[in-house]
Amino acid sequence: MSPKRFDAVVVGAGPAGLAAAGVLSRAGYAVLVVDEAPVPGGRLWAQWHRLGSTVWDGAHEVDRLVSALAPGVQWRLSTSVEAIAGSAAEGFQVDLARGGAVGRAVLLATGAAEVPLPIPGWTLPGVLAVGAAQTLWKGWHIPPGRRGIIVGTNPLGFAVAQELLGAGVESLAIVMPPPSMATAHLGSLPQQWDRLFELAAGAPRWAQPVARLLHGRAGWQRMAMRLYPPGGLAVSGARLQLRRQALAVEGGDCVEAVTLQSVDAAGLPAGAPWTEPADFVLLAGGLRPLGELTAQAGVQRGHYDGLGGEVPLVTARLATSRAGLFAAGNVLGVESARVAIAQGRLAGWGMVAHLGGSVPADRWREAEGALELARRDAPFAFQPGLGAARLRHRADSEREVGP
Repeated sequence: MSPKRFDAVVVGAGPAGLAAAGVLSRAGYAVLVVDEAPVPGGRLWAQWHRLGSTVWDGAHEVDRLVSALAPGVQWRLSTSVEAIAGSAAEGFQVDLARGGAVGRAVLLATGAAEVPLPIPGWTLPGVLAVGAAQTLWKGWHIPPGRRGIIVGTNPLGFAVAQELLGAGVESLAIVMPPPSMATAHLGSLPQQWDRLFELAAGAPRWAQPVARLLHGRAGWQRMAMRLYPPGGLAVSGARLQLRRQALAVEGGDCVEAVTLQSVDAAGLPAGAPWTEPADFVLLAGGLRPLGELTAQAGVQRGHYDGLGGEVPLVTARLATSRAGLFAAGNVLGVESARVAIAQGRLAGWGMVAHLGGSVPADRWREAEGALELARRDAPFAFQPGLGAARLRHRADSEREVGP
């Protein structure tokens, strides 16, 4: 039986894919949405965090995006995409784990994956990536334990800490990762501390001016670290212990404790290691664009540390170097869910234009303005150097792919 044909195939049912599918379906196009998860939403449905007086509830956002789809959108969930071949002229053959489909246009919205943070003992039961703990709680309302330690300081870790402390976890500390080849991508401890000060908008209100003052000032940071309390400071209910590193996870059949090491104001070991009891450990190694399918599809890509790694080069309307293939969301660089939604809508209109539809000028202005606003209002950058990386990516894309 020949594969079914669609106007557009959307690979990834996260915020970007759902937003694009909404634009395309409401414009009257036949749309297939494919995702390897059993439910739409990607990481978005598990997100919940408070920023000042505002609460971001990803599950509600997923409901809004799904309800905005026009009737007739078809789904292939619990299904992975194995390859993409063909062209816009003849149709793109999208090979699925079971069967296939043909699309006149394809959106690659495959999102991001967590970067492993291997430390001694990380295979013990009770050690999870922070995203897995978030899914465990939001999906099944099961907290990972009662007393925990998060290793690593990235925005996802802080968001998950808020969720778990609201879920009945009794105590939660956030400590620095150990120095090793496996954690070299995070940089030295002073570099990681400086990166934290970039997250000033997400800090407690009292700490925001201090964080902005210390960012980029190495001498002042060393002075601040000398004064930093050994037991850490309270951040959203967790103890942020910037002068403690996790050296290893200890236990027999499961997590029982974590070996910690104090460090001085320069990030060097100080004193003898000791153990702290814990019944779960969360590893926060950061996120990277999930770009394997973009590489297989043969689109031009570039490496940008500030975006999280290898990402496709795209036009301003998110078309890749292969006509008919578009990209949106974290596959273009790790940013917020609001940015991914705005990118999805912009890519959706780009696909409408590619399919021969008429896109009014005010639609372009609205979509481009929404993306600019989402970036401007983002409380923090997931990667250091995000702004500069976006500028280099835009310049390279204009040169290699087009405006």
